[in-house]
Amino acid sequence: MPFLLLYSCKEERAVERINQNPVILSEGLFTSLPGEIVVLEDYLVWLDHTSLEGFVHIVERKTGKEVKSFGKIGEGPDEFITPRITKCLTNSFILSDLNYAKQFLIIIGSDNFSEDISPSFRDYEIKPENNFIYLAPNTYVSITPEASVPFNLLSESHKSGFGKFPVTNEKITNGINVFQGIVQYNPNNNYLLYSIGAMSYVALYENKNNQFNLKWEKTLSEVSWDIKEEGKLVINETPKYAPTAIALTKNYIISIERDKERTAASTPRKYNGRDFSRVPTTLFVYDYNLSLIKIIDTGLPIIRISSDGKSDELFFICLDTEFAIGKLSVQ
Repeated sequence: MPFLLLYSCKEERAVERINQNPVILSEGLFTSLPGEIVVLEDYLVWLDHTSLEGFVHIVERKTGKEVKSFGKIGEGPDEFITPRITKCLTNSFILSDLNYAKQFLIIIGSDNFSEDISPSFRDYEIKPENNFIYLAPNTYVSITPEASVPFNLLSESHKSGFGKFPVTNEKITNGINVFQGIVQYNPNNNYLLYSIGAMSYVALYENKNNQFNLKWEKTLSEVSWDIKEEGKLVINETPKYAPTAIALTKNYIISIERDKERTAASTPRKYNGRDFSRVPTTLFVYDYNLSLIKIIDTGLPIIRISSDGKSDELFFICLDTEFAIGKLSVQ
């Protein structure tokens, strides 16, 4: 029964715990399942996974005022089945579909938004189901957990794979399931973070002139796994999951995690189905070596987090009676 152990990340000193009241920018989000949120220069963009029409919401970053909603669920040429958003240039983002090879470049204008929505399909061998990161015009990183390496750097001139999985001495045939981690990229310090929850694995890469180099890889606990028939990796036990709700700020790696030393594993269920009141209210603040610096208790269940990477300002979707958008600055 193999174990995965590269580096054990332990809390060796007292961690500062503080209570910090966030600023609520926008209250009463009309949704029962808020999706991802991205931070642009002047706007916040978030997805509503329960709306059939108007599932993309554009909000002023300073005021929290919604300025536009659009998008229709369907199978038409301008419609989406499983939409997602990817941060792009200053005030633009890519709207794509997990089930169809389509991309729309959305440029947020000041006057007429509908004229600024234009189709921009790019065929860089990015499978619809694979997430991707925008680096520069016509340059992407595609996340490929089913391949021999986790990432592909794609541009008009070349294609090159890079990175490594936590299990390297075995041929794994179900990587799409066991290595489908969370990937975040900060274009301001050029760091790419790869975190696989069930493998208790986190790795940091640095981009220098479109060459990604591994700075470190760490495991947070000893993971027990086996290789079954036809190279299928089966995870038997994960003592500590790696964080999977992550944002990269200027100086910190921030994650949504439960402070188990101060709170119970979970609060009693209040509702049937999804009960977001039971999600953590705490944010774990790490430096870029994954050393835990502090734990911030916001007093509100935090659902999604995001940052522009230029500062240590964090934006999030939380539950405050109703769903809301908030922000706080990490000192």
